[in-house]
Parts: sequence; C-alpha cells; structure tokens
Amino acid sequence: RPIGKCPWEVPSLAPDEAGWWVHRATLDAGLPFRDFEVSRLGSDGTERIYSISGDPLFDESGVMRGYRGVGTDITKRRRAENALHASEQSLRALLDGIPDRAWLKDAQGRYLAINRSEEEAHGVPAARIIGRTVAEVMPAREAQGVNEEDRAAMAAPGHLRFERGGI
Repeated sequence: RPIGKCPWEVPSLAPDEAGWWVHRATLDAGLPFRDFEVSRLGSDGTERIYSISGDPLFDESGVMRGYRGVGTDITKRRRAENALHASEQSLRALLDGIPDRAWLKDAQGRYLAINRSEEEAHGVPAARIIGRTVAEVMPAREAQGVNEEDRAAMAAPGHLRFERGGI
C-alpha cells in the first residue's frame, strides 16, 4: 500500500464502500479485528486476496496509538475453495439430474453425497445421512442387504444395478 495512504484510499476490488465503512468503524472504536478480507489487483494484473487481522496498541495512559497486525495472502486458498465449490455444484447438478436414487460413498461405506431421490426415500434431510454408514441410517436387516450389494458393486468390473423395494 502506498505510504501515507489509508487502506480504503487505495483502489481495491473488495470490500465495497459499505465494507470499508464497517471496517473503519471498528478501527475508530479501537477494537481488534480478525480476517478482514481485501482484494486488490496485483502488479501482474491478477486479483490478490489478503486476510488481515489487527490488535489496537495503547500507550501507558490508555491512549490508542495505532494497530499491530498481520496480513496473509489467501489468494491460492480462495481459488481452491472456489474451485471446490464449483465442483460440488456440478456434482449436485449431476446427482439431482438422475431420476433414480443415487449416492456416493467412501471406502468405509460412509455417504459422501446423495441425490434428492435418495433423500426422499429415506424421509430425512441429507445432512442427517451424509457422513454416516448404511447401518446408521437403515434398519439392521436392510443395511445388511445394502452392504452386500455395495461389496458386490465394488468387486464387479463393470456397471451394476440393484433394485429392491422400500428404502
């Protein structure tokens, strides 16, 4: 940032003017702040995102003299988060486009994702299923059958389709 300029006086992509006013109010009140994000164009013309945290500094008489803080370039992390979000949205669109019940499980049999048809079949929100095993969301007898189907599917060299009544 140019010397002699306040952060809000230097062109930025974010925050907007309202965001800067909120930040300035925090500074004027002498409060600590955490993870304030600023986005600016870098010297190469690409967006750079910084997370800034600061604590007020007071002299012996209690007068605030400034801030001590740290800024971290979080551009790579934010890009990875955005890519992950886009990937999750694509997966959600793909799964929900399947009219039959569909799900993804990890190697331990925990649900990673389910589509709306699977959610409706269980009669509970997906959040109560994701991260759990079949044994945690189905009656024991039915869970045993589903686990056998899962083992057969993982051992099969190609595509398998199982049909059963109920859940």
